[in-house]
Amino acid sequence: MSGDAPREPARDAAAAGAPALPEGLLHELLERLCPFHLLLDAEGRATRLGPSLRKVCPALRPGEPVAPLLRFTTPREASWRRGAGEPPRGLVVLETDRGHVLRGQLLPAGAGTLFVGTPWVTSTEDLAALGLRLDDFSAADPVTDLLLLLGARASALADAQLLAAQLQEVAAAHAHRAGHDDLTGLANRAAFTDRLERELRSARARGGSVGVVLLDLDRFKEVNDTLGHDCGDLLLRQVGPRIGAVLRAGEAVARLGGDEFALLVASPRRGAAALADHRAVAERVLAALHEPFVVAGLTLFVEASAGIAAAPEHGSTGALLLQHADVAMYQAKSRHLGVVAYSPDLDGHDPRRLTLLSQLRTAVDGSELVLHYQPLLDLPSRRVLGVEALVRWQHPVEGLLPPSEFVPLAESSGLVQALTRSVLAAACARASAWLAAGRPLVVAVNVSARSLADLSLPEAVAEHLGRSGLPPHLLKLEITESAVIADPVRAQHVLERLRRLGVALSVDDFGTGYTSLAHLRRLPVQELKIDRSFVTGMLTEPADAVIVRTGVELATRLGLRSVAEGVEDAATLAALAALGCTTAQGYHLSRPLPEAALERWLAARDAGHPAA
Repeated sequence: MSGDAPREPARDAAAAGAPALPEGLLHELLERLCPFHLLLDAEGRATRLGPSLRKVCPALRPGEPVAPLLRFTTPREASWRRGAGEPPRGLVVLETDRGHVLRGQLLPAGAGTLFVGTPWVTSTEDLAALGLRLDDFSAADPVTDLLLLLGARASALADAQLLAAQLQEVAAAHAHRAGHDDLTGLANRAAFTDRLERELRSARARGGSVGVVLLDLDRFKEVNDTLGHDCGDLLLRQVGPRIGAVLRAGEAVARLGGDEFALLVASPRRGAAALADHRAVAERVLAALHEPFVVAGLTLFVEASAGIAAAPEHGSTGALLLQHADVAMYQAKSRHLGVVAYSPDLDGHDPRRLTLLSQLRTAVDGSELVLHYQPLLDLPSRRVLGVEALVRWQHPVEGLLPPSEFVPLAESSGLVQALTRSVLAAACARASAWLAAGRPLVVAVNVSARSLADLSLPEAVAEHLGRSGLPPHLLKLEITESAVIADPVRAQHVLERLRRLGVALSVDDFGTGYTSLAHLRRLPVQELKIDRSFVTGMLTEPADAVIVRTGVELATRLGLRSVAEGVEDAATLAALAALGCTTAQGYHLSRPLPEAALERWLAARDAGHPAA
């Protein structure tokens, strides 16, 4: 039917010759077909109520106005005609005058304030306006046909209401997806930034600090590459609830994408005090993530890096806070610091950083890079059989710079291969000089993931061995699990060629990655180096003790040597020896030393004054 306003009822329709509907037949059919029915007179008073309606709505009485009462009426299902399929929902309300049906209305079940008007039906002209003909109605039972027509309209209304409800559900689902991550169900980047901006506006009005903490899972790519993306997804689904369990009221977590999560934190304080509050939240979350995850029957140990930026100290907009938190997070990851708060000197656009980058090539090509050496103690014999070469930058202006100041620059700028080869050349030359002096020491050199992927690395190593005259067995190359996982086939090929040269190979930072036992057995390595993060806590943290013991036992069963780095006290050294660990390294023995200081340290040890 059209949306035009209904016409006034033709009260004189009978006089005009329109066919009348016998009122007695009307009552009989209503009783039979529609127990829930109500007849109104021209003034809106009830003239007749169906028997079922009287039971359900005792407040409705003949002769009384019913409009106020209908607003609170919720009728039950009406029984229409047997064999007609599903009964339509709703109460039929007919207005009559001397046997004429002047108007019909439907009051849908469960919607007591909604009235749907049907067209005025007073004559054949009104039927024609509906697109109906008098022939559509049986001569014997026209009221039945009219009631069925009204019933059909009630069914259509119920269908429309169902469709509307379904559309509302779909719209709500779309709205939820627009603000949530499909994989984890956490808020997504759009929802996080919207809430961040709202919190910033609120903080400007009330005072205090709003902080952003960006979290990135360390070595998550190894989970995907080693165990498959399905396991990676299962792990990500567990991260959100793990974080949410340690957050407090007013704090929120979102997944920005990949393995990156964001926390929204707030503090009533500002400045250093607020940063301390934000750092406490980040450290609480990292501690929760450090607990093992069980994924597809496997136990995984996950670590993360966190960067913090706070308003107003580090920016007044959400975009700036996210940018600065990302800078801080990158520093935390590259330096293995766990949590780092933003400061301008961390920013890649910082003039100092750009200056160092421009000066690094000169340092690599010149003589500004120097090596310090940290002793490696053979535990069974208590003799120093080797050292690890650790690069430093003797900057002409800023003095001695640690590797954390420039190695990330080399990795991001493509200078890391040149840096690695410079260290190789110096280490081979020094080890050859020690050999000539009667002190054969194995020198260990770290090889980055990018260098391990360089197919020309074996030739470069052979060249430096040849130039220095160093026997291959006195050179050891340390590679990380992550470097191998990044491109396993290529890494395997390079490692096999290096092994054929006769150099020793060591897996560094063992325990922090996800190398499978089957993969480890295929690698042509002779040594496992257990990461310092586990060794330093092995006497106080049961989980760390398990990892250290497992690493030592695994190395023994595979016929490999085991090295524990990060030994800082005599008790840890004794515990490692009792486990059967073959080599120890750490500040308890000696800090990394320049070559002259190392030679004095070795001479003192030879003279019977060992440090450990």
